[in-house]
Amino acid sequence: MVRLPLLLFGAAAAVAAQPRLPFNMSELLNIPGLSQLPPGFSSFSSPLLRFDPSEIIDSVSRDCGMDLQQWLQDAVDLGRATEDCTRNGLNGKSCSHAAAQTLKEKNYALMMLLSTGRPASLPDLSLAWWGNYPQCKAAKAPDFTTSYCFVHLSVDFRTIGGALVEGLKEKLPAMGTEKCSPNTPENLKLALCLPASCAKDQPRLYSLLSDRTGDALHVCSLECAGPKKDKDWFFWIVNCALLFLIALTIFVSAIDYMAERRETRQQERAMSRNMDRRGDEDIRSSTMWKYIGPFSFYTNASRIFAPHTNATIRCLAPIRTITIVWIIMGHSMLQEADADNPLRFLDALDSFWNTIIFNAYAAVDTFFLFTGLVLTYVFFRKIDAHPALLRDTTMWAMGYFHRFLRLTPAYIGFVLFVMAWLPQLHGPFTSGSFTNTTYMVENCEKKIWMNLLYINNFDGMLESCYGISWFLATDMQLFWISPLFLAAFIYSGLAGALVSLLAIVLSVAAGFYFHIHYDLPATSMTRKSIYSPDFNKYVYNKPWARLSPFLIGVLLGYVIFRTRMGKLNIRRYFNPFVSIACWAASFAAAFAVIFGLHDNITGAVDLTSVERACYFHLGKIGWALAVGWVILACELDVAGPIKPFLEHNAWAPFGRLTFCAYLVHWFVIHYFYDRMDRSAHFVSIWKSMLSSGIPVTVLSFIAAFFWSALVEAPCIQLEKNLLMERDDEGKRSPEPTLMTYYPSPVHRDDKIPAKTLDVQTINVQFFDDEEPAITRSVANTMSSAQTDSMRRYKEFQRRIMAFDDTTSSPKQRQLSRM
Repeated sequence: MVRLPLLLFGAAAAVAAQPRLPFNMSELLNIPGLSQLPPGFSSFSSPLLRFDPSEIIDSVSRDCGMDLQQWLQDAVDLGRATEDCTRNGLNGKSCSHAAAQTLKEKNYALMMLLSTGRPASLPDLSLAWWGNYPQCKAAKAPDFTTSYCFVHLSVDFRTIGGALVEGLKEKLPAMGTEKCSPNTPENLKLALCLPASCAKDQPRLYSLLSDRTGDALHVCSLECAGPKKDKDWFFWIVNCALLFLIALTIFVSAIDYMAERRETRQQERAMSRNMDRRGDEDIRSSTMWKYIGPFSFYTNASRIFAPHTNATIRCLAPIRTITIVWIIMGHSMLQEADADNPLRFLDALDSFWNTIIFNAYAAVDTFFLFTGLVLTYVFFRKIDAHPALLRDTTMWAMGYFHRFLRLTPAYIGFVLFVMAWLPQLHGPFTSGSFTNTTYMVENCEKKIWMNLLYINNFDGMLESCYGISWFLATDMQLFWISPLFLAAFIYSGLAGALVSLLAIVLSVAAGFYFHIHYDLPATSMTRKSIYSPDFNKYVYNKPWARLSPFLIGVLLGYVIFRTRMGKLNIRRYFNPFVSIACWAASFAAAFAVIFGLHDNITGAVDLTSVERACYFHLGKIGWALAVGWVILACELDVAGPIKPFLEHNAWAPFGRLTFCAYLVHWFVIHYFYDRMDRSAHFVSIWKSMLSSGIPVTVLSFIAAFFWSALVEAPCIQLEKNLLMERDDEGKRSPEPTLMTYYPSPVHRDDKIPAKTLDVQTINVQFFDDEEPAITRSVANTMSSAQTDSMRRYKEFQRRIMAFDDTTSSPKQRQLSRM
């Protein structure tokens, strides 16, 4: 198989100062040790043997031609010397001095040739023909350096016969039917060890090769391992900003830690003497701390690892965590399609249980459900606590502004980090992958403004900046239209439900139109449709296709709010029989969404366009209802042992990191795979999960923790300190960001005397909200000393336990100033 790439690029060796090489292509292909061409490639290989050097003398750069001439001439000399030594050895003689010297000096040429890619095995014909990256880099030519590159080819396999490709044509009937398209899984990726002067596109040579092979071969691009660009001004600006942020974080964290220790010692001394604490003014009470305090890694980390509070919907955290792990695993497995045996990867589609990974697209709808749920729940909690907000004409505009500030710094900041670092981390895997990050970075340089405006989901998936960010754009667009539904719920619950249901019907109707009109597949990846641009263009990442789970979340958030406030009692309808029936229906719906498409994915069953539309659009409703029931069951306390499992405090930190984990995981995947010096080899889904899926997931959460503590949490707190309106009772709580919650700052101003503590304030802070009469009577009997002790206990509890006040009432916020 080494002969095939030699046919493709060997002719370029004629582009040298000399009018003709002292050997021909046939002689080059007779080098001892090189295998024969695979059967079936004669249709476009034989014309290459008849290349006239004068035809291609201008096809590549002069430097590239001269280096290729030197390399191939040395390869032929090495072959002749090897043949001479072999002949002498058979005759009992030793190598001649000249032959031995040639073997020593020109061994690099054979190393470069043997570094060329070839299929791992004929039964598992690969679309990524890896060579030997370490050997290529170790080849030391006297006059040039080497580069390990992949040439991306579009081969029309319909023009090629032989048993070698028959299996591929049978399993992938659409392979090669399209003209060359970069960044597509249907391209053939061929590894070449080339002189560094040739490590760039040679379009004139590509055109000539296409013409000579009867349009059966198209060269799409040449991608080489190594930095794609020099470290320019943008790279240094991004890194200087990051280093400044890290230095500021360390500085503020040190101050925060020392001030905390000092305050703790003062409180201990005061309590041992049974007197109020007295001490110097705490720097954290100053105005300056409002601007720099949010950058304390010490405080931000403690908030991330804090347990749940009563105000949160606790069961969301584990579902968030499981969902983001599912997404990361699915994206990690996607890289295995570029293994050296992709047909075995496609055979894994036949396994019933592997459908959990291959059909993980439903996971994203869980987050759209959560967006609608949390938005509605928090909105009505605020309205209930501050009815005057309904008369505030700036409420909706400020809501949009706050949402933008909450998401954009962490999101765009990481995109800028990716733009700066991915070109420097460009390794062999990325060079030979259909998910080539080169195009992603180029798209970001041209279209990052679309990400800033959250409209990048209307660009093509392959043409967009940071492909996975389509979710953030779609989510923001759903947030933009949310006032239409919230206003209807303000008018009445019935009006809100009717408007939401009407919108769901219209969105499903629009989805059916696109699915039927453009004959779209039911999912992104099946054996017969590995990738469908129209599927992404018209439905997959568009807001009308994701509106139904979002609105089901809105309905669920309203129900949970009314239930928690005691204004709606639906618990009485869920007796054991009804609860069991709902659980059974929930599991059945989830099972049908995940596994119902198995036969279509494997290619065993062809669905009509109507059936595919039903699965895609009605399946989203079924999935949202299935997940929504789990949340509602926990709220109604009809979840049995599932509730304590889902509401355990161990889930809380992971739930808060899901937003940043989603942001960073795509970068982590490429970083992880680009550290490999050889191709992946697919054995099974389970083996791939152990070798790549689990490590990538762990690394993603570690990176998410640091990005959250360094960027997300400080920006959220700064926005709250600087822009949120303040009332006389304290700071108004911000709404939670997408997929995450953050607490109010730990306030340490302890100057309010105990006697000013309100009875209702004590009730809300220290006792269950459902027992106001009992707590009020207890509070009325408290002495000043008892109240002071409870205030100190409150201070300790807030620092260690309190995390989320996004749903707090005005009475709770009265204590947050203390």
